[in-house]
Parts: sequence; structure tokens; C-alpha cells
Amino acid sequence: MGRCCILTVLLLVCHAATGDSDVIAVPMKNFYQGSYIVPMKIGSQDFKVQLDTGSSDTFVPSITCTNCGNHTKFACKNPSKQLVNVTYGTGVVTGRFCRDTIQLGGLVVEDHEFLVLEDEAPGFRNQPYDGIVGMGFICDAATFAEEDGVATHLEQPLFAALVEQNSIGNAFSFYMTWTVDEQSRVFLGGSNPDYYYGQLQHVEVVPHPSEDCKEDNYLFWIIPLDRFLMGNRLVWNSKIPALIDSGTSMVTVPESLCGTVKQVLASAIGASPKEFSLNNKISCSYRYRLPTLKMRMGNLVFELEPTDYLVYYGNGQCVMYIQCFGDFFIMGDVFFRRYYVEYNMADKTIGFARSKAANWVQLIG
Repeated sequence: MGRCCILTVLLLVCHAATGDSDVIAVPMKNFYQGSYIVPMKIGSQDFKVQLDTGSSDTFVPSITCTNCGNHTKFACKNPSKQLVNVTYGTGVVTGRFCRDTIQLGGLVVEDHEFLVLEDEAPGFRNQPYDGIVGMGFICDAATFAEEDGVATHLEQPLFAALVEQNSIGNAFSFYMTWTVDEQSRVFLGGSNPDYYYGQLQHVEVVPHPSEDCKEDNYLFWIIPLDRFLMGNRLVWNSKIPALIDSGTSMVTVPESLCGTVKQVLASAIGASPKEFSLNNKISCSYRYRLPTLKMRMGNLVFELEPTDYLVYYGNGQCVMYIQCFGDFFIMGDVFFRRYYVEYNMADKTIGFARSKAANWVQLIG
């Protein structure tokens, strides 16, 4: 066994030189701990987007969309004839490919391909962002067969185009905070050590070769998780994927473990497991009784304390940002507020360090 380490909107852009490349700091707006939003321009239009490491496509609503909520919509001059469906955890979106100039963090990408949606899943319609920028690998991007049925189309993820057309490194990182005032940031091109303690510790991403995609052997930002404890209770002790996902607000555990997870949490606060719900508001004072979550991913051990996964809702009330879904773990924004996270496209690694962001208890006293 390897060594384990415990890792205890104004557009203001900052440039920090690192060798021959720049690291671009782009402020993110924290929308009530549910989404972190950055400004982006397509053509001459301004949009609010979420940077999502759990997907690879960029989309905004089309001006022809009638059920895209109050989001800003884009008038594409020459959309593709064929419709494309893309599935997210929030639901399915349908759109057409479009090309235009995109600006993100002061960086410009000419003639970039993205999706303009003609139909949004209900879960997207009331979101505070207009669209999503997928920060994943090319093999997870949308595809479709051309009209002759021969050629296959594959959209290039926006970050790959940013690296290709600008002098930034092939990595990006997130610093997420609890409050709007303490500005969160995404760093394009690398990391900024002013926002974390110590050194970044890296874990290799799990390859996912696909016969349908020859461009890369990687599909998702997934690393292996082989141990999960809640306090002293061992809940999981076998290798399973863990997605490190900036586009998810909660920590997600596999559906098969939901019964055990709810039992442990209910017992900690003296509630009946049958009546206990992860979505109910509870007294924030239960933070003294709830267990610390411990996950071993790669050769690193990560801890999330109750003050990390409890989100303060006011008047002494909190909600647990833990959910049960699917068949693998997802480390969402709850995880990012405790750990600074760097994604290295070149090395196919994810780097972690303890974030300097304060938790909500430190902020409200």
C-alpha cells in the first residue's frame, strides 16, 4: 500500500506569469452555495455560465427556444441542420451546433463550435446561469453523423481551444468560497498557491478507452475511491469511481449505500431512519454530533467535517448537502470549498490541497 497523506459580476482578470505561460484568474459568483457562475461573451452577447468538469460541451439557449426560462438567448447565424441530444444529471438538452467567437477570462477563441439549445430539461430552466461550459475531455463531447451518414462530428471542448489559441498552460483550477463577498475564482492555465496551504498532491485520472473515440483514452475526471468512512463506521471498502465535479453542488454517494448513510446520520442526531430525510432542515447545532466523512482516493485521504457538508440556511437552520444517486461517488462543490482543486489536461492528473477559504461557522461566528 502506498503512502497516505491527510489533506487536512465584474469581470476582473489577473495575470500571473508562470514560465512561458500565464495563469488567468477569473472571479466566480457564488449563488447560494448551489452554483458558481462566470461571465462569458459569445459574439457581442454577454452570458452567465457554469464551468462543469462533469461534462465537455458548451451550450447556451437559442433565440428560438420557447422553454428556456428567462435566460439570455443567442441568435445563431448558421446553425447545423441536425439536432443533438446531450444528457446531464439534471436532464436532457436538445440543440444545434453553431460557430462564433467566444471570450472567457479575457481570452479569445475564434470560430469555436458550441450548442444552441432549442429545448432545455426542466431542471435547467430556473438555474441562475444561462449555459454551461464543459471542462471535460474531448471523448465526452457531443457527436453526430453528417447528412451523408459517413463523417462523424466531434465538438472540441472550449478549454482545449483556449489553450490552443492562447498562451496559457494546459491546466485549470478552482478556489470556491462560502460567501459572495469573499470572491471565488477559477484559474485558467494553472494554479495560484496564494489560495491553498502547502503543496498540491496529485492523483492520476482513470483512463476510459472507447471504441467510439480515438482522440483520447480519457472520458471523465474520475479517480479511484477505495475507502469511505462516516466517523468510525466503515461504509465502503472497495475500488469505485469518484467524479470530481465542479458542476455538482453536493457530495453524492451511490444509491446502494443510501440506506447505511441515512442510518448513520439519523442515529447521530437522534432521529428515526424511516422518518429521516437528507433534504430536511435541521438545527445547525447538530454539527457537534454529526460524523466526519473520510474518503481515500488514490493515495490521499480526504476529510469533510459537518461544517463542510452542512449548508447554513439562516435562523440557526442547516441542510445536509449529501445526496444519493447513481452507482459511483461524486465530489461536488461541498468538496471544493474545503479543497483547492487543479485539473491538469497534459498530465491527466487532479491536484488537491487544503483551501484557504473559511467555512460558514468561521464567517458567522
